[in-house]
Amino acid sequence: MMKSSKSWALGIFLFLMLLLAPNTSFAEKVLVIDPGHGGKFSGTCGLTGNTTGFCEKKANLIVSQKVRDYLKTSGIKVYLTRDTDMEFAPYLKKADGSTDGGDFDLRMQKANQFAKGNNDNSVFISIHHNAHPSNPYVKGYETYYYNGVDHAKEEYPHDPLQIKYLADNQRLAGEIHPTVLAKLGSIDRGIADDQSFYVIRNAQMPAVLVEMGFMTNREEEARIKTSDFQNKAAQAIASSVVNYFKVYEVYDSSNHKLLTTKSKDQALQFAKKQTKPVRVFDKNAQKDIYKTSTQYEVHHRTNGKLGEFFTSSEAMTFAKSYKNTRLVYKSNGFTLWSNFLPAKYDLYVNGAKKSSYVDFEHARYVAGKYSPNARVINKVSGEVVFTNIANDKVTRKLPLTKLIGADRYQTAIHVSKKMYPAGFADSKPDKTVIIATGTGYADALSAGPLSRKHGAAPILLVKGNGMDSYISNEITRLKAKKAIIIGGEGAVSKGIATQLQSMKLTVERISGADRYKTNQVILNQIGNVDGYFVTSGRNYPDALGAAPIAAQKNWAIMLSDTNSLSSEARLKLKGKQALILGGNGVLTSNIDTQVKNAAPSSYARLAGKDRYETLAKVLWRFDPYLNSDSILVSTGANFPDALAAAPLSLVTKAPLILTGSTFNKSLETYIMEYGGKHHMKEVTLIGGAVPDAITGEIFNRVR
Repeated sequence: MMKSSKSWALGIFLFLMLLLAPNTSFAEKVLVIDPGHGGKFSGTCGLTGNTTGFCEKKANLIVSQKVRDYLKTSGIKVYLTRDTDMEFAPYLKKADGSTDGGDFDLRMQKANQFAKGNNDNSVFISIHHNAHPSNPYVKGYETYYYNGVDHAKEEYPHDPLQIKYLADNQRLAGEIHPTVLAKLGSIDRGIADDQSFYVIRNAQMPAVLVEMGFMTNREEEARIKTSDFQNKAAQAIASSVVNYFKVYEVYDSSNHKLLTTKSKDQALQFAKKQTKPVRVFDKNAQKDIYKTSTQYEVHHRTNGKLGEFFTSSEAMTFAKSYKNTRLVYKSNGFTLWSNFLPAKYDLYVNGAKKSSYVDFEHARYVAGKYSPNARVINKVSGEVVFTNIANDKVTRKLPLTKLIGADRYQTAIHVSKKMYPAGFADSKPDKTVIIATGTGYADALSAGPLSRKHGAAPILLVKGNGMDSYISNEITRLKAKKAIIIGGEGAVSKGIATQLQSMKLTVERISGADRYKTNQVILNQIGNVDGYFVTSGRNYPDALGAAPIAAQKNWAIMLSDTNSLSSEARLKLKGKQALILGGNGVLTSNIDTQVKNAAPSSYARLAGKDRYETLAKVLWRFDPYLNSDSILVSTGANFPDALAAAPLSLVTKAPLILTGSTFNKSLETYIMEYGGKHHMKEVTLIGGAVPDAITGEIFNRVR
């Protein structure tokens, strides 16, 4: 026993030194080993197992554990579905044939959990030993992998993720099969892909099932029980897994695998010949060793990005084949060319006109190369927008007005003061303020158009259970006579209503049983409108973006649940224009049907890939009616600042631009054209949540 133990340990040491020493920097790779059978499911007991107790389940576990031991220092993380003699469930199938909750099902749930989130870099091997029902002379080694294309069987459905790995299944089988044969000297019974074994068709990673030998053959059963056989089998499987990962994979930008090869040079050569962005992944080191990216994008005026390109020439050719496009250099965001945006920035060097540019930042960048002899002029106004000439001055005056309070409540007050710096004029017939909670958007989403009904009433936000003195001071400064509270007492407390009454204001509360009922009361108050924006009542972005336009253009915001628009709401749509805002994830196609059946004069859905794309589509739709020398900017990541901005748009007639952590390209396209048509005199920033860098980008797009 002592000699055998030392020999086995020495074998492991030498194997690891020879196989693994050259590769010392492995990253995260996963092997999930499934020792077949277990517990009450013994598998075959061969010729002698019923007497000796050495059945297939034990042989499978021994080899599996040895594979794990051989890979301990390989950098491959190894998991076993079982490490003891156990079953996963007391049955394989139910009486109706279903495998749900059975041993196979639970076994694979556990296996797939080990690979979750790292499926592409995981492999699954189910280790078995074979039996023949009638012929004791059959022996040899077999490898099985799943082929869900040529040999898919309707009665044996596969996991949807498995179908992605058919080529990898074949490659893994191709690594393991000859290695095991060479190590064991077994008879080759071949690689088969025509079986739909449960474990390999439900593995969410590349998978094979191996049959190490026949326990119904006397000679092979005797070998299977020896440590020599077990060690060699485990060594062969372990080395095969190591070699499986020693490849280079080429992926496109959609993470679709284009090539797998053992040759690094071949992978790199292939990647460099591609005309689209690709990356080369060293699967062994678990890192990208080469990556290409496009340098240019072509954007359409209203349809967003049309394509990405490696070279300016191919991008330009593509852009010119369409109307209303612009060519953007990705690394700095410059618009290099456009067939619809005006080239309104003229570069002068030493007093002579050098060139004209669509993008101020592009013009400024080029001017920097001619320092100290260059200036950029806005050809529309004739003003100097940039200069590096001594004693020359920038004459373009474009104020950036910041309406930023210490919090959302004080920001709303800043907006109110911007609207009415001297308070309500004595001649103003309707001296109303709208009061809404600053902690929830549901009730107040549709309040923007109500502001128009009351002569551009400012929206002031409260905390719900009390009104701070600075809010009451603002109401006094405005010389308000009436306050309209939006929402029930759970949103704006009874105490706030009492405070307002004590200020000698007429107080009216608009509320319903829920946000949709409240919305209907608001719509009833607004009365006759030209159209309705149908937006989600479960999220705020689309309604916020549309509210300023609704307020300006005699439209209203109609809130809808995800799948159903109330009958009361549908009655209002008859003979009116209707625009559904947002994709099917926000409002399902059921809403289209319900809106259409309500007999509006016209209806359409405006939807982008996110809230900013949707807003851009709304702005383009109403662009002919937006005429202002200013723009409003606020965050689209939260609701309070933009909610308070809707009434301001009534006064300024300006579009509201919402931004996230980056500046959306479709919105950028819109304001570049808007700034080209209207000579901007002011940019108004509402709230402090917009990053300075984005504020600067917007400012420069309309300079």
